[in-house]
Amino acid sequence: MHLTRVPADETDLLAYWQFNRSSGHITDRVGTNHASLIGGAGRTTSTAPVGPGASTRLEVSAGGTYDFSAADLSLVFPVDGTTFPEGELCVTRINHAPDQLPTDDVSESYWIVHNYGNNSTFDELTSMTFSNLLIKPNQAADPSLIQLFKRGSNAYGNTWGNFVDEAETATAGEAGQVIFSEGNGQTSFSQFIMGFAAQPLDAELIHFRAHLNPDRDVELNWISASEENLDYYEVQRSQSGLNFDKLTTVAAAGDSFTEQHYSALDRQPSRGINYYRLKMVDRDGSVTYSEIKSILIEALADQVVVYPNPLPRGQQLMVKTMISTPFSLRLYAADGELVRNFAITGDAQLDLGDLPTGIYSYSIEAPAWKTSGLLVLQ
Repeated sequence: MHLTRVPADETDLLAYWQFNRSSGHITDRVGTNHASLIGGAGRTTSTAPVGPGASTRLEVSAGGTYDFSAADLSLVFPVDGTTFPEGELCVTRINHAPDQLPTDDVSESYWIVHNYGNNSTFDELTSMTFSNLLIKPNQAADPSLIQLFKRGSNAYGNTWGNFVDEAETATAGEAGQVIFSEGNGQTSFSQFIMGFAAQPLDAELIHFRAHLNPDRDVELNWISASEENLDYYEVQRSQSGLNFDKLTTVAAAGDSFTEQHYSALDRQPSRGINYYRLKMVDRDGSVTYSEIKSILIEALADQVVVYPNPLPRGQQLMVKTMISTPFSLRLYAADGELVRNFAITGDAQLDLGDLPTGIYSYSIEAPAWKTSGLLVLQ
């Protein structure tokens, strides 16, 4: 009930409509059977927990370990317990952010656990183990930095509240693991997400800000109130908010109890959301990180956008994309004949030559993404 399909993984799909665009055609993600709203039909933004991911179902009526492996969650019910769900649990991992976040820095996925058993509450879980998460070394060294947030299985909006537990054990890595065990307090099921608290900083920052200049540069400014044994700042950037790369380094004052002002410039930010943080490196090599800031640049409605549509005959078709890898754009006549095939990397301007006016269908395919639509040439 929570999962979107991935057409590239399901070759038997005949048609697939997601109804996830704010305007225009309701695109058939598999073929060219696009739809339009008629009559009094309208659109509204959904707050439902929906996205790509996986789910697993198991019957739970006794103590022991229940491994919802496809959804990367393992639940341990007390072996000496007296009250269990007495029925089926359905666990879904959504690899997407929820409609609202409980804190600034959260896990890349969140979980929904539906309890279809006879008992909506049960004896407190012995442990919950979340797997295949990006866990940083400093978080594994101090698992209390990893906090568990919870809201109702069908809840939405600003309803997460305060965290309900801190992790006892964590394993670092891109496929890391987090365990909430002693005193986790979980006697019912809900949506779960993990938030990551910041460690005390080597520099006491008054602020760290990201600002978009009129010329599309991103200006980063920060002020430290004090510094102790600090060697330098490494300014880092990410498009996912998870994996960061070095943008530049800025030498620190080192030892200071007065305000120090710093700045850096990103002259080539990527289209979409750019995430920034400061990596603060001490003279002994120890590292801490600032909070994460984000800037949205030229947001697109989809991974690839083609315009204008309708397209005046003789005018170039514009392509803008957030995809960094090569992709193809194929144009088909009404009878299904392939009339143009373009190999594209990045933004492009396409000359359609002497194609006659009419309605054409197009398909766009990248290694991990596919879409299609209609183009009116007039």
